[in-house]
Amino acid sequence: MGLGFYGGFKTTLKHLLGKSITRQYPYEKRQLPPRTRGAVVMNTDEDGKPKCVACGLCVAACPDRLITMVTGPAPEGDGKVVEYFHVDLGRCMYCGFCVAACAFDALDMSSAFELATQNKEKLIERDMLRELRRPDERPLEEETG
Repeated sequence: MGLGFYGGFKTTLKHLLGKSITRQYPYEKRQLPPRTRGAVVMNTDEDGKPKCVACGLCVAACPDRLITMVTGPAPEGDGKVVEYFHVDLGRCMYCGFCVAACAFDALDMSSAFELATQNKEKLIERDMLRELRRPDERPLEEETG
């Protein structure tokens, strides 16, 4: 037996007899870094209206083609408005390309990551326009639980 065996055994004993770092999740939650990428959310302006101008850059930027947007004519007659905006969070890889592509700061990554649910339809049938909020205003675990 070489010295490598004893070095490995020493490391094992040190971790075995040292302080445990186990957290009792979900009762003890880990503090997440400030730039954690969670679920995609749509931002609103001060009046509560969506910042989205229906340009479709986020749809084109998504590498997995998971964003669905339906647009219609604006009531004022100028431009378009988003009638339906959907991100399939069950298949999203949280790359952030859609947020980076948005020139109007309409999309953001929240820190909500606890999206586990017994019913997958809750992730698929989520309409982001009906859930307008600034990032981290309301945790998503309340909606999917």
